[in-house]
Amino acid sequence: MASPGEAPVAGELPYLLNQATQKLYVTNAFRITGLSISATDREIARLAEKIKVEEKLGREVGALSEVLPLEPPPRTDAIRDAAHRLRDPEKRLIEEFFWVWPDPVEQGTEDKGLRALKTGKVYAALAHWRLCAQRTEPDPIAVHNLAVVSHLVALDHENGTPPPPAPGLLAANPTALWKASIGYWRQLLGLQTFWALFAARITLRDEQLHPEARNCPHGRNTSLLLSLRELETRFQRKK
Repeated sequence: MASPGEAPVAGELPYLLNQATQKLYVTNAFRITGLSISATDREIARLAEKIKVEEKLGREVGALSEVLPLEPPPRTDAIRDAAHRLRDPEKRLIEEFFWVWPDPVEQGTEDKGLRALKTGKVYAALAHWRLCAQRTEPDPIAVHNLAVVSHLVALDHENGTPPPPAPGLLAANPTALWKASIGYWRQLLGLQTFWALFAARITLRDEQLHPEARNCPHGRNTSLLLSLRELETRFQRKK
């Protein structure tokens, strides 16, 4: 275990490293449940109750997510497991990291990128976030979402789901999605404004986390970086 003020080694966060596989986004708890990363305990409890009702009636819960829904829809047992994971503050942080974040900059309206995703316009969402990421001061959430969604579409393709229709090489060559994803992950690694936001999310659940997480929130960032470097190594093997 890391001492206070020291970053814990990756082995101290096995859940994170176990998630960093080809099924990273297929098993994402937010993608499965359709909940947003800001979902409250009450919303998770309502979902759990819905699952119980549907099971008593002998029915599957069915598709829940409007954002990048899985095909085929997850089964009820997968939804129940995902909801259970969201009750664990350690696991929830990792699930949040590898999912789409709403952008609070667009106050009073729904994030344009998320709105595009909900209507199946993946590349419109990417185009919106790309503009936000190219500002003099890049929008950290836009960069994060670019990394996540590009990576998700690339991995979905590897798992047998064709990329969404789009003009140009991006649609014809999934390797372009990998290249884009790795580029955005690299940008995110050095974007201190994003890591400050992530540290703030850790602080939100400070009392629920294990002592090492409370003593050193940036230690979790270190382990995330290790996972991202592993993803980059995997990409390099594909070229």
